[in-house]
Amino acid sequence: MSPDRSDADEGPGQVVTTVPGPPEAPAVALTFDDGPGPHTPDVLAVLARYGVRATFFVCGRSVQDRPDLLRETVAAGHALGNHTLTHPQAVPGSRPFGHFDELDEDVQAAQIDSTAAAVAAALGPRAEPLRWFRGPGGRHHGDRTARVTAARGLAVVEWSADPGDWDAPPEVEPDFVRAITARATAGAVATTRRPVLVLHDHKASAEPEEELSGFRGNTVAALPRIIEFHLTRGATFCAPDGSSLTAG
Repeated sequence: MSPDRSDADEGPGQVVTTVPGPPEAPAVALTFDDGPGPHTPDVLAVLARYGVRATFFVCGRSVQDRPDLLRETVAAGHALGNHTLTHPQAVPGSRPFGHFDELDEDVQAAQIDSTAAAVAAALGPRAEPLRWFRGPGGRHHGDRTARVTAARGLAVVEWSADPGDWDAPPEVEPDFVRAITARATAGAVATTRRPVLVLHDHKASAEPEEELSGFRGNTVAALPRIIEFHLTRGATFCAPDGSSLTAG
């Protein structure tokens, strides 16, 4: 993700921050960014163990690298969202360079359309139009992004909580696993009856590994604890718009 997330809670477009629906019916939209990647199979295995489905905001380059893994994700009943082709950010090495919501509209459109095309190519006849978009680093609040996404029928999905798993050490560290879990279950998340949670099954940003690790073993280790917390409070796991997710 990289720490350039906008602090804004609302934007000019349709921005989803919590799951729509009655607060008396707890629900959670579990979402993963940047994949598919090397840790995606481990994430899928945990989700399968608990019978939980999630929404994967995929990057076009990642899809091109691992189309078989995208097909496996969809076959397991998980939903997909658009997370751009190359994860552009204002970090060294990013191509294009700049906060997504500040890029020219034609650049934003190309990033979104190229990812949609990569997904369609990977899934073939099974492909359905993507319904959701999330900008890299949460930079999706600008007027340009609102126009580009609206023209493509995409709702912009934010989150209620960012547990910070993207800023991970390059190996499993119990303290970091506990920190991810706490951020995904405590405080405002514990009182929000229908949160959207953002985690990561890959790294798509341009920073070198020594600066920002792509290791997601800590996310995999924290995921059972996060799921169990929400199951214990009676939550159902659903898509960002509150719809149910079923096996493909």
